[in-house]
Amino acid sequence: MGAHTAEELTAIGTCVIAAFAVVALFSLRDARRTRHASLLTDLSGRWDDPLAVGSREAGGEYDSAALVALVDRTYSPPPKATEQERRANADALFRLAASLNLMEMIGALWIGGSVSTSVIQRMWGATFEAEWTRWEAAIRRMRELEHDPGVYSNFERTAWKMRRCLRIEMRRRTRRRWRLWWRATDWLRR
Repeated sequence: MGAHTAEELTAIGTCVIAAFAVVALFSLRDARRTRHASLLTDLSGRWDDPLAVGSREAGGEYDSAALVALVDRTYSPPPKATEQERRANADALFRLAASLNLMEMIGALWIGGSVSTSVIQRMWGATFEAEWTRWEAAIRRMRELEHDPGVYSNFERTAWKMRRCLRIEMRRRTRRRWRLWWRATDWLRR
C-alpha cells in the first residue's frame, strides 16, 4: 500500500461530498413532507372548526340572489333601515364570510405553491366549485362596491382550477366506465 495520489484523494473527497449531498437532499425532502403534512392538518382543523362549519351551514340558507341582496343591504343599507337591521345584516355577512376567508387563504397557499392542486381537489375541490358558483355574483358585487377587483381573487382562481380539474376527472371516469362497458359486453358482439 502506497501513498495516495492527489487524484485519488480528490476522487474520494468528491464521493464523500456527493454522499453528504444525497443525505441532505433526502433530509430536505422529508422536512418538506413533514411541513406539508403539518399544514394540511392545520387547514383540515380550520375547515372543521365550528366557526367555518357554522358559516357553511348558514350559507346553505342563501341562494345566489339572496347573497347579492345581503351584500347590498350591508354595504349600502336602505335609508329606512334601523341600526338593529344594519347590525343584523353585517353580522350575517360576517358569519358567512368565515368560510370564504378560509377558502381565500387556501387559495393563496395554493397560488404560492404551499399546497398542491391534487390535494385541494381531493379534500375540498367540489366544495370550492359549488361555493364559488353560489357566491360569484355576490363577490362581484362586493368588488364593485369596494372598488377592489382583488376581493376573494385567490378563492376565485382556485375555484376555477377546481372546476377544470373536476371536469377532467369526470371525463376520465366516463372513459373508464365506457371501456369497462365495452370489455364487459365484448362477448355479446362475437
